[in-house]
Amino acid sequence: MRQRARMIALLSLLVFLVWVVTPVGAADGTKTLKAIFRNLQIVVNGKTLISDKEPFIVDGVTYVPIRLVSEATGATVDWDGAQGRVIITTKATMDQAQIDKIKQESYQQGY
Repeated sequence: MRQRARMIALLSLLVFLVWVVTPVGAADGTKTLKAIFRNLQIVVNGKTLISDKEPFIVDGVTYVPIRLVSEATGATVDWDGAQGRVIITTKATMDQAQIDKIKQESYQQGY
């Protein structure tokens, strides 16, 4: 009986040590990226924009300052920190049905 108690205690200790020493498999939420800076220019409607935040390329995707580009097109930009999102609001635009209707009317009028 005493031998069995020792064996259970030894196994319990072994399981505890393995549990404590085993690393946790959770990711730390960071990633290292290789960015390419090439003195990229941002041109909106023929106007070159100047920014203190330099555009760059990562994995073939070009990243530009969204506020600079959005505001250059007349949109407003807000940051919603609670939800972790950028909100871009453009001026009132027509929906696709309105655009299709104007195209159809123009076509029928011979434009």
